[in-house]
Amino acid sequence: MRWLLLGPGALLALLAAGCDTTTPYACTLDFRSVSVSVVDPQGRLLPGLEAQSVVERTGEVLSRTSDPYDGSQGQYVVASDAHLEALSIDGEEVVFTATGEGVRASARFILADDGCHVQKEEGPAQITAEPL
Repeated sequence: MRWLLLGPGALLALLAAGCDTTTPYACTLDFRSVSVSVVDPQGRLLPGLEAQSVVERTGEVLSRTSDPYDGSQGQYVVASDAHLEALSIDGEEVVFTATGEGVRASARFILADDGCHVQKEEGPAQITAEPL
């Protein structure tokens, strides 16, 4: 009966305080990744390089490959939805490097966790390897 002693405004404020006013959103079930193509100076894809991606702030390795079948088409994974815990909503600077027989390629990306999936905020779609 004590709650009846509250004025109508106080009662309304009390009821509204218990409501969740955030807009719910639903994530899709697809698995996303950010990838980059590595090419030679003539623009030909370079398959079979050893590649890795590292979060610059923490030093955490997101993706590493030395498997010749990874990157077999000259396409390399920089990060995927499997790495969301290492990324923030504000974005993390990630350094990607790929090395092979006498060549090295590197690029910087800003990747973020958009609440559901990895998202590329900055970074190239293709990088050119340079001779060592």
